[in-house]
Amino acid sequence: MNKTQRRSLPALLTGVLLTSVGSFGEQAYCSESVSSLQRLIDIEDIKQLRSRYANAVDNRRWNELRDDILAVDAVLDLPANLTDGPQATGRKKIVGREAIISFVRGALGDEPGGSHAVTIPVIDITSRNTAKAIWRLGTASFYDTYENIDNHWRMKSIRYEPNEPGPGKPNPPASPAPAPASPNKPN
Repeated sequence: MNKTQRRSLPALLTGVLLTSVGSFGEQAYCSESVSSLQRLIDIEDIKQLRSRYANAVDNRRWNELRDDILAVDAVLDLPANLTDGPQATGRKKIVGREAIISFVRGALGDEPGGSHAVTIPVIDITSRNTAKAIWRLGTASFYDTYENIDNHWRMKSIRYEPNEPGPGKPNPPASPAPAPASPNKPN
């Protein structure tokens, strides 16, 4: 194995990008390329953060949620019928990581269980310290925002939105509407 093969992937990519700059001789290209590499690193960090959130909730690791995952002023935004009963309408916002942990803990208890498998993320790095994402979980979506605090991504807000009919959503028609009569056929 030669010296180049032993380099880490980020170091290797940075080296390739900086080498490419030499052929163009433009500093702006270099900073954009390094920025692209940082964007990829941030996206991976956010994927890991969302996975850690799901695992912490499923395994009832409340301290991990508090210390490593949620921002102090995080917001959980849910359909009100999930918090205030099936007749409730509108949205319910739970503000602050302590309030979120208390709500989730009250709803799920302390016995580990569940298997949140959030998938197919669409992640947008909106600034050096902010990002947003959409995640799918079965027939629902999560719309999250993130904040990078002291070089550590935290979940800033979580909006849960059912996508399919369910409590508070209209039911689909039981059967398709009949086709209109053809004008060419006699009645």
